[in-house]
Amino acid sequence: GNETHIQHANGVITQYAHQSRFDVKVGDQVKRGDRIGAVGMTGNTSGPHLHWEVRVPGVDNPFVGGQDNGPGMVDPEAWLDGKISASPDYGGVPGGGDGARDAEYAECAEGSGGTPVAPDGAGVTGVLPDSDDPVVRAALGWAQRGIGQPYVWGAPRLQGDSPVSFDCSSFTQWAYYQASRGKINVGAVTYDQEKNLRTSKVDLSKSQPGDLIFFRPGPRGSEHVGIIWDPKGKKILHAPRAGKNVEFSTWDVQGQITGVFRVPIPPGTNPAEAGGHKDA
Repeated sequence: GNETHIQHANGVITQYAHQSRFDVKVGDQVKRGDRIGAVGMTGNTSGPHLHWEVRVPGVDNPFVGGQDNGPGMVDPEAWLDGKISASPDYGGVPGGGDGARDAEYAECAEGSGGTPVAPDGAGVTGVLPDSDDPVVRAALGWAQRGIGQPYVWGAPRLQGDSPVSFDCSSFTQWAYYQASRGKINVGAVTYDQEKNLRTSKVDLSKSQPGDLIFFRPGPRGSEHVGIIWDPKGKKILHAPRAGKNVEFSTWDVQGQITGVFRVPIPPGTNPAEAGGHKDA
């Protein structure tokens, strides 16, 4: 996936892989605490996480056959503890016939043994729900980033990366617009959203993360909308009402459910992940 390599003193290289975004370019000078990118799931991976490597001169690079003298990978924890200078050959090239070594190379893509980490940004609350479509997953990430923003009836639509307020329909519109780089606009108000999505209605029992769920029938259409987060737990994310902020809730306390709709993703739409503020 997307990788940043940082060259340190004495030929040491650290690698940061599977990033969703780069915040540096070749030739930049960086120091401790500088932001170099955002956690993601690009490349061969089962979920968002950071793959971090330390490569040291004098250690064979496993991706180059033979005694190439590195820089090659070492145990990062041992390196941080100052216990690494050089090490014997790490093994052959992946796919070279060493099954045990190949299994080690594959571990990162097979779960990595750790907890997946959501892309960073305001309002991060944990791991994003699974979705087969990366644009839907990105929309959930943007929606998550909106947590804590105040409800304002008639809030401005499509405020860009750093909105300051939402009402229920501007929130759902914004999440998918941001996630699709402006390709998806579900509509500015609830009844327009229902009309625009009428051909993609699904049964509540078959709802998935990222579906839009509508409540409270009114004279022109439904009066409230949220984004389904966890169907099993009936969990939604929404901008509830005046005096409240964007927050999680459940669909069974919102009033009468009027419909669930799956947002169509146009072919060729690339996701734009919610990576947080550049100056964060």
